[in-house]
Amino acid sequence: MDTANGAIYAEAEGLGPATTRPLRVSLPAGAYALRCVVEDNDPITGPTVRIAGAAKAASVGVKPVTQNDLVGPVRDYQRLVLAGIGTLVQNTGALKQAVASGDRNAAQAWWLTAHLAYQRLGAAYDAFGDLDGSINGTTAGLAGGVADAGFTVSTGSSTGCGTTRRWPRWPRSPTSC
Repeated sequence: MDTANGAIYAEAEGLGPATTRPLRVSLPAGAYALRCVVEDNDPITGPTVRIAGAAKAASVGVKPVTQNDLVGPVRDYQRLVLAGIGTLVQNTGALKQAVASGDRNAAQAWWLTAHLAYQRLGAAYDAFGDLDGSINGTTAGLAGGVADAGFTVSTGSSTGCGTTRRWPRWPRSPTSC
């Protein structure tokens, strides 16, 4: 790494005690040090070595991203996700009403609208944990596909789980409430 600005010119992973690995890099004139980042420990930086002259084709160093560099983008993403969750809640409410009323065409339209809103959350849907598999439920593993008796739609209720309707050829749907 460049000791003046922290730029990294090369990285080698998977090194342990008393192991070696060749690492070729063309460095411009400057001061450099090797830094070992050991998991769950503070980085260890070796002695500084000065290089004079110019490399024929010097590598370009990459400055590490700091936590402060991420504050603005993370806040923007949080605002985007919160807006997306609001849209998702509205769309799933409309889906729930359409399913409860037995209006298959409206339910199919609202399912797609709600599912696309969910997918637009991006990495945030990992926050749903195991429920993501239910939300993104597919016919995988069901011998009859969408016609399989195990492929159901839960209508839910204000008190928790609700009744389950079985509609043949229903598009992908949650399998739990």
